[in-house]
Formats: sequence, structure tokens, C-alpha cells
Amino acid sequence: MSVSALKCRECGTYECKNKSENECPTGLVTNICDCCFVCGKGENEKCGGTWKMLGKCGKGLFCDRDENVPHSAGICKRI
Repeated sequence: MSVSALKCRECGTYECKNKSENECPTGLVTNICDCCFVCGKGENEKCGGTWKMLGKCGKGLFCDRDENVPHSAGICKRI
């Protein structure tokens, strides 16, 4: 058995390199710690994974993954 953890620093205690809507054709999503704005993943890109480290899907997309497998990776698909 293995155990792993992620500890995010408190939001506002570091500078975010926030993306703008103009830089992100797939829309903005929050990063793994929900503090900073990054570009959402596009259609057919990897998403999810442990702590969603592979990223979150952009607008009009969802992370199609095996819900029966905790922290599984998936692929961004159209809603």
C-alpha cells in the first residue's frame, strides 16, 4: 500500500502567472490548487489523474474517465 499527499500553499501567498481569455481558446480553469487561472485542456487532451494533475477540461468539455477508478486519468470530450 502506498500513500501520497498534495499540500497547496494558501492562495495569495504566491504570485500566479494567470492566463487571459485571449490566450486560452478552450477557456480558463483554475489550477490544481484552485488559486490561479490556467488554460483549460482541449478536446482529446489528457485530463484528471491524481489531484487532477493532468489538468481540467475547458469550456464545453468534460473529463471522460473511469469513475470506478479513483484519481483515474481521462480524455476531454464534448458535452
